[in-house]
Amino acid sequence: LRDLKARYAKQDYILFTNCHQYPSSAERVEIAHNLTRIESSRIGYAGIDYHNIINCIDGSALNRPHLADVTIRVVCGIADPQRFIDYVKCHYKISRIAQFPDHHSFSIADWNHITGDLQANEIILTTEKDWIRFQSLGLTSYRDRIYFLPIKLAIYESDYMISRFNLIFDQL
Repeated sequence: LRDLKARYAKQDYILFTNCHQYPSSAERVEIAHNLTRIESSRIGYAGIDYHNIINCIDGSALNRPHLADVTIRVVCGIADPQRFIDYVKCHYKISRIAQFPDHHSFSIADWNHITGDLQANEIILTTEKDWIRFQSLGLTSYRDRIYFLPIKLAIYESDYMISRFNLIFDQL
């Protein structure tokens, strides 16, 4: 939390983001206890949920069985790439990882370095954010072999928060 502890009780809702998973019942009780004067129903948890790999050319999904004989060259320029890399390592065969600084402005030289020795059974996997930056390069080589891994917000069991979001969206 980025707010002063004294102000917690004045908040309508406290949302813990960047959770790797929904906290256990014991963990939720401890969190609520540490946030004095906060009802546990006013505390929510959210994280990132990954989905199927998406082809950057046609938007088709590529699921795990289709990748049995494929290795992945991971390319990312995000602030904290470890969770992305760990997820890919856990689910796919990685041949190489190319990390760039957050908000990196990719160049044609970067692309040539990334694809320089790309093997026939390799694809390039990047984040959706980085794919947007690659698009500005007007890539012509290996476009059919670049994919991104989309993320979605995962809200863990919070009826109160969902009802609040619905109320807000209904007013838009």
